Amino acid sequence: MLYRHHRPRFPIRTDGTKGKEAEALEEFAAELRQHFPGEVVLVDERFSTREAERHLLDLDTSRAKRKRLVDKIAACLILETYLARERV
Repeated sequence: MLYRHHRPRFPIRTDGTKGKEAEALEEFAAELRQHFPGEVVLVDERFSTREAERHLLDLDTSRAKRKRLVDKIAACLILETYLARERV
C-alpha cells in the first residue's frame, strides 16, 4: 500500500511555542521528507482531546464510553483541522 500523506501529531503549547516533543517531531518530519515521496504535514493538535471530551459530554456519553471514544474523536477533529486548512 502506498501512502501519499503522513500526518504525525504536532503538540504546540497553549502559548504557541514548541516544546521538546514538537521540536523532535519537526526533526523527524524533515528526515521523513527526505525519504518519503508524499507530503508530510504537521497539524496543531492543541485542545483536540479537550474538545473531544466536550463533544462527548454534550452528547451525555457515559464516562466509560467517553474513555473509549475520546482519542478517536480527537483524531477526527485533528483531521478536520487539516482538511479545513487544505480547502483554503
